[in-house]
Amino acid sequence: MTSRQKKLGEALAGLVSAELGNGGVDITQSEQLNEALRLLREGEINALSGITAALVSGARVGYAPVDSIHSGRTMGREFFARDAREVARDLCGQVLSFSYAGDNFFGVVSETGAYENITDDKDAKYAVAMSEAGTVGKYHSHGPVTIISAHGVDNNGIVAVWGLLNSDGSKLKMHETSRSLHVPDNVGEVIGLPHSMYQLALGHPGLDSMLRDGTVKELTALAGKRKADVAYGLKFSR
Repeated sequence: MTSRQKKLGEALAGLVSAELGNGGVDITQSEQLNEALRLLREGEINALSGITAALVSGARVGYAPVDSIHSGRTMGREFFARDAREVARDLCGQVLSFSYAGDNFFGVVSETGAYENITDDKDAKYAVAMSEAGTVGKYHSHGPVTIISAHGVDNNGIVAVWGLLNSDGSKLKMHETSRSLHVPDNVGEVIGLPHSMYQLALGHPGLDSMLRDGTVKELTALAGKRKADVAYGLKFSR
């Protein structure tokens, strides 16, 4: 366990607790939720999966409002129903998660690119760009690349997720990111639905807080990268 992991875990646990309180969740009612928060404070970033599971269980028995699992504060579908350029910037520093049948993965989004107004229906990005905002898909560039539809009412677009920071501090590249999130097998999933495999995790650290605590040095624009309309990347402190 590194000091960086513990610092990130403590920050996440604090933000999760605050968000749950704001959402009307009584944390004291669930041993499962309290245990997940304890592990998170100790730096076990994968304990975020236990928080999601506890909230789903809690919604079934009534102590956790269903909205707390996928409200605007947790950045569900509505987060992606905006200009793809804005989404690409705001997605950096957030925790994207996959959870299904005991297989859980979480990573901090570290590099993104936005593609807007895709008109070529032969382009692999087109179908996803025309889908409901928040829909997960892929295109191939020497391997699978994760893309998410991001657009308003009158346009289309996608955001490509090119990099993630793993819970152990390692940096995952483009194809590793897609495979770790199991995207090739789950095209069409929509982020933020109650039973979706994909969520922007509750209590995400957020870019502003990561900049304040020194985890991230800065967010930078990456000019002309992979022919995107705009691209962003995080510079992490060593």
